[in-house]
Amino acid sequence: MLDDIRNVGITKLIGYLPLQTIRDNQTNEHQLIAEVEERGLTTFLLSEDECHVGSGALYVADLLALQKFLNDSRQKSILKLHNWPSDASMFVHAVSTRRAPPGGLFDLVALTFCDKRPEYQYRNAMAEVSQVSNIEKSYE
Repeated sequence: MLDDIRNVGITKLIGYLPLQTIRDNQTNEHQLIAEVEERGLTTFLLSEDECHVGSGALYVADLLALQKFLNDSRQKSILKLHNWPSDASMFVHAVSTRRAPPGGLFDLVALTFCDKRPEYQYRNAMAEVSQVSNIEKSYE
């Protein structure tokens, strides 16, 4: 269960677990924070008032790799279309406090969590990139 966080920086860009899940696995959030920060990852410890997880949550991100991913023109177009931040830290904060609408942004967020289910693999993302391109061309 803790692999959702332990795999960040290895197979995924972001991971999170509810604080109660961490405690149910005979550890505490502070031990897990020390473990992942030792690997150079960034942690975001949020109370239940700060995020949409009942017991609060620990989010972990590989900010360097995430920023590289978000800097790709396809991702930037999707983020811009939905008025979401392209800065890695601010993106993690948005993910933890907002819900992405169905479509390209949802798929993009799923990719950062390395959700391999086929329905998240740019299902609508490319259509939204085209929409952004058309919008931007209309301003030229």
